[in-house]
Amino acid sequence: MLDFCDEPYRDFPPCDSRLWRAVLHRYNRARFLPRNKRIASLTVHGDDTLRQSRRPGDRLVIVPNHPTHGDAAIMLEAMQRVGLTTQMMAAYDVFLRSRADAFVMQRLGAFSVDREGSDARAMKTALDVLDKGLHALTIFPEGNVYLENDRVTPFNDGAAFIALRAAHKLKEQGHRVLGCRCRSRLRTSAMFGHWSAIAWLNCRRRSVLSWPAGVRRCRRCVRSA
Repeated sequence: MLDFCDEPYRDFPPCDSRLWRAVLHRYNRARFLPRNKRIASLTVHGDDTLRQSRRPGDRLVIVPNHPTHGDAAIMLEAMQRVGLTTQMMAAYDVFLRSRADAFVMQRLGAFSVDREGSDARAMKTALDVLDKGLHALTIFPEGNVYLENDRVTPFNDGAAFIALRAAHKLKEQGHRVLGCRCRSRLRTSAMFGHWSAIAWLNCRRRSVLSWPAGVRRCRRCVRSA
């Protein structure tokens, strides 16, 4: 689990760049995942269901579990294989590790959130991502790294709140907000000291407006996936 930061909150908005995305995606696949995170291979399941579920104009909220410190890099690679780009909500603590980390994350479309309080600016940024519809929105609803592999811990309510609020607004424009739950798991690879990552994508065919009980329903669905 990541410790909460004692430093004052600082806002890190996304500085999305197509050029930097292309460069950093290649770096992520060729060096960061295999060398820094020791991920020897990544297998993505359910991408056909995701493609079939989406209609033109649909917005996508991706809610992965958070079992390792390499989940963001895994999700970037998984989304690229599916043909999607995503912007991620991340704890501001991560941006404060170094200027290089903050620069890279912002160029990949990540933005900061204060986990200890109600961060109106982060909420607005997340809603803007869904309103524009240029990228999917990825939120780790567990709120922290729990090192439980594919065992999911209870969700915070932020992801459901953002999805439902965006869906209410976009419904008037004839657009849907689809929730895509993603469960990742690591297993020992044939390469000594490395891991194989598996990501299951499961996209609900109905709008999140039809999800009863919000967060509770999302948590049950992920556990039964």
